Amino acid sequence: MIWETIITAAAVVSGLTVLGAAAVKILRFWLDQKNQDREIDHVKTEMGVICYGVLACLDGLKQMGCDGNVTQAKNDLEKYLNKTAHE
Repeated sequence: MIWETIITAAAVVSGLTVLGAAAVKILRFWLDQKNQDREIDHVKTEMGVICYGVLACLDGLKQMGCDGNVTQAKNDLEKYLNKTAHE
C-alpha cells in the first residue's frame, strides 16, 4: 500500500519534471529566435549601407569617365536596390 503511494508520487514528480524541462526548452528556443531576428535585422541594415556606399563609388567612377562594367554594375545595383526597397 505505501509502495503504491511512493510509486505514484514518483510518477507525478517525473511527469512534472518532464513538462518543466519541455517548457524550459521551448522558452529558450523562443528567446534564441528573437535574438536571431535582431541579428538578422542588424545585418540587413549593414548590407544596405554597404550597397549604397558601393553605388556611390560606382557613380563616382562613372562621373570620372569610367564606362563598360562600371555602368553595367551601377545599373544592376540600382535595379536591385529599387526592387528590394518595394518588397
